[in-house]
Amino acid sequence: MPIVRDLNGEIVPVGKTYRKLEEPFLGIKTIPSWMNNTFGSYSISTPKTTQGYLKISTGLNLNDKAEIKLLGGICMDYVKEVMIKMDSFYFSHGDAMMDVCVSLQSKSNAGVSFGQQYSKHIGDNPELMRFIARKKPNVNTARKVNYTLTANGEYKKRKNISFHLRNDRTVYMMENDIVVAEHQFSSEKMDLNDPIEPSITIHTKKAGIAVSLYVSRIELGIWHN
Repeated sequence: MPIVRDLNGEIVPVGKTYRKLEEPFLGIKTIPSWMNNTFGSYSISTPKTTQGYLKISTGLNLNDKAEIKLLGGICMDYVKEVMIKMDSFYFSHGDAMMDVCVSLQSKSNAGVSFGQQYSKHIGDNPELMRFIARKKPNVNTARKVNYTLTANGEYKKRKNISFHLRNDRTVYMMENDIVVAEHQFSSEKMDLNDPIEPSITIHTKKAGIAVSLYVSRIELGIWHN
């Protein structure tokens, strides 16, 4: 299903109803109940000393990870589209120092992830992100995206990014209100028959270096009829 815009240039939603959970990390000391810090550590700064943000950090060992899971258990049989949106989203390190993955996939390898694994793709456009479609039991199909989150100094730039998955297997990524990448995977490349468990994950790729992600607001949204 291609993305359709109305006469005002707004994307036409695929469902009648939009519902969301959002957290601007203002006036709180711990993450809300719909978030779960499953790996690594986190802290929340306040506008008293910074602009206010959530920071998640890895340990110092090679491949240590930090992860935030969001809600979990979203059944795509009933939901038309699911989205993770992150405002003022940036990182402590770039290039081969860290990997980033924003996931809309299930525990059993269904759904999609959006990732930058610089160290894995040396010699094959490591600066580019990938959409990675997931199919059980363990089939992954990567598609390059002409966009970078962490390479070539981009890791320091604060961006407003959203990642979307529709129930027809269309995936797309937006920066602000601009679609920067879009692709529809076939049923042979992607399963959607298990509950999606959204998450945001980083890995350190250099021993002795702890890497961090910073974000000022997270929104998890679903569209349905």
